[in-house]
Amino acid sequence: MGDSLSSIRILVVDDSASFLQSFTASLHEIGFTKVFTATNGAEALKVAERAYDDGAPFSVIFCDWNMPELNGLEVLKNLRNSEKQNSILIAMVTTEAEKAKVVEAITSGANDYIFKPVDTPTLRRKITRLVSLLQKS
Repeated sequence: MGDSLSSIRILVVDDSASFLQSFTASLHEIGFTKVFTATNGAEALKVAERAYDDGAPFSVIFCDWNMPELNGLEVLKNLRNSEKQNSILIAMVTTEAEKAKVVEAITSGANDYIFKPVDTPTLRRKITRLVSLLQKS
């Protein structure tokens, strides 16, 4: 994936500090350097809006489903309904494995769905796919 990784801005949204730490460490290990975090859905939308307004929007958001304030599905729908933010690639990262939930996320605009726990090889495979989508747009 090379040098292009350093230009990709990623937001990881989860209410678990330990998950944020391990997931961010995995992204760094893969080669991403611009990784930011938010601890709930409402904060995620504020951080994404601020990044967009600053001229440095996120390319990819990894978002948990079950969080306080706004859940991941609400974050996804908010971003998909935003003229400014609707092209961000969004992957749900969650323990929600029920088929109906997966279908709901995908039909609401999720680009991918990752089940917890996430290991680095799985994350590498998923992020490679997402980065290839970025390069096509």
